[in-house]
Amino acid sequence: MKRRAKAAVLAFALAAPAAMAQQGEAVLDAPPPAPQSPREAVEDRQAAMMLMWYATETMGTMLRGGSVDDRRARNAARTLDEVSAKILTYFPEDTGSGVDDSKAVADIWTEWSRMQDHARQLRSGVAALREAVDSGAGRDALIPPFREMGYACGSCHYDFRLGQDLLATD
Repeated sequence: MKRRAKAAVLAFALAAPAAMAQQGEAVLDAPPPAPQSPREAVEDRQAAMMLMWYATETMGTMLRGGSVDDRRARNAARTLDEVSAKILTYFPEDTGSGVDDSKAVADIWTEWSRMQDHARQLRSGVAALREAVDSGAGRDALIPPFREMGYACGSCHYDFRLGQDLLATD
């Protein structure tokens, strides 16, 4: 990942979560965003996806390991909430495959309502996960919303990412 993209990841991670969460539902109903430069948009999207991957791996490792560290779980759930609230803003038109190393297929923009459905499913899973984490629920209560969120990620990648098998993480 390029230096600028790494800086974007850090800046995004430090952004105010409440403001993003409040904007989240409005973002899900919006048309595709107007692009910055296509290359910058792809870099920003990849940085956001890297944040989601890292938070998902952190949570998954705890759930597979049998013990949940409350602080790490809250941080991971907050990151997932922040990124998923803005997920569609990372897909401006003309940022599909062929731009930098993007693997986004053109169907994202021709089937935007389906993309929005995937985003809503993701937000639902993340909201349930964050609620379970924030309530102090134990490991067993975190697994169903974590799976729901994971299914949302995988089904979107299956539909809209080049070379992806169902529930692939790359």
